[in-house]
Amino acid sequence: MFNFLSLFKRNRDEQLIDNNYDFNEIPVSENDIKGIVENKTPVLSGTTSAKKGEPRVSSPNIDADRQEASDKADLEQVREKLRAITGKSGTRSEGVDTGEVSDSSREEEAPFDINGKTLLGKGGENFVYDIPDDPSVVGRVAIEPLIDQLTKAEGQPGTEETSARETLQAKLAAENATYDELCTYFGNEHVPQTTRSVRQVPTSREFLEAIHKAKGRAMPEVTQLPTDMLTIVATQEKVPEINDNDTVDIQGGLAEARDPKTMNTEDYKKAYGDVTQALVCDPESASFDLDQFLVIHPALRATVEQAHDNPQLKASLTDFVQRAMRYSKETGKSLDLFGPKNILFFENTDGSNTDSAWGYKLVDALPPSNQQKALESTEGLMKKVIAKEPIEDHLDRLLLRCAVNYQRTLNGLAKELGVEDHLDMIPHASTITPSEFWDVLYDGGPPASSSKEQEERAA
Repeated sequence: MFNFLSLFKRNRDEQLIDNNYDFNEIPVSENDIKGIVENKTPVLSGTTSAKKGEPRVSSPNIDADRQEASDKADLEQVREKLRAITGKSGTRSEGVDTGEVSDSSREEEAPFDINGKTLLGKGGENFVYDIPDDPSVVGRVAIEPLIDQLTKAEGQPGTEETSARETLQAKLAAENATYDELCTYFGNEHVPQTTRSVRQVPTSREFLEAIHKAKGRAMPEVTQLPTDMLTIVATQEKVPEINDNDTVDIQGGLAEARDPKTMNTEDYKKAYGDVTQALVCDPESASFDLDQFLVIHPALRATVEQAHDNPQLKASLTDFVQRAMRYSKETGKSLDLFGPKNILFFENTDGSNTDSAWGYKLVDALPPSNQQKALESTEGLMKKVIAKEPIEDHLDRLLLRCAVNYQRTLNGLAKELGVEDHLDMIPHASTITPSEFWDVLYDGGPPASSSKEQEERAA
């Protein structure tokens, strides 16, 4: 998702904004991936891929019970491995390990010792470490809870950890619920198996300064720095395919936040107007132009072109788009379609024959915490747009920008894939013009100090 030395993006105000780190970036050998669940060909229950204009027909699910039992057995092996690494048993919810821990087992939780572990990468949400005893998984240490605790402890050394633990347990429950939702809507085979728990991590001045830097914040002055702090640690299955150069992804990006030299051309502005009208202002419109769509969402070109020539990849993409639309309509939540390799598609060969199918994984599908309320925030923000009130707050503009780009990306893919469904989740969008969206959402592009690589990641 990001290269190790360029994990942070800046907004136009030169503030670091949250990124999710791709915790599977380091190459993995075949010996490293023993025990990882083999991906199966994704097929929506009772449907098959159909060309645009053709009806979808039901197809029998051959040996479905046998395959389901095999999948469950494989997944359970992964879950048992993850639970063993965390040093606890954890509770279960509808067949998914939630990672919650009862009061009686808290004392048995093993601290997550970051010392002696390799830091694979750091972003605005997590620091990610290897697990020396098992290279098929990684440990993700949430850094925001650590920053919050240090801020509250400023000038108050020795603060009790009871309040912090209760807060983290509530956050843990919310994260587990979201994870369960992803598994419900997309299937366990498409979501990397994860177990989470509240655990202590050793802290040092160097570590605390690093996590504050990752969030673009100044570290507060504390009389006595804590040596251990509580946070949420996730142990997660690696996705070895992420290191394969033949994979493709869904990276729509933010069409209003690209290089100004690109955005300020007449061709770009015309494409933006036509595509936004067809996919956001009037999502039931039949006037969709793929070439214009790829002008403002260029990172999708390789995926779309490859799917055009590969029916199996097209079927996998269709499956994802249909599930994503249902997920967003029923939960009001969006996925992170803005960065590379968040939603990863890969060729999954079967050694028994020469045919191949395409699978996918939601490697890092949830938006950063400051973007997770994008869709539910649109109603209030759109009222301001209609009333021609300025949206001056950077986060508010970011939320609306994310919602508009999410709907435009999914609807554009649906049009190209022949999916008849569409998203219409931007209230009152039909009452304003694309140029009004542009005036509100355009941010001038990355600051001049950004590197070329940072600009490309913002695409």
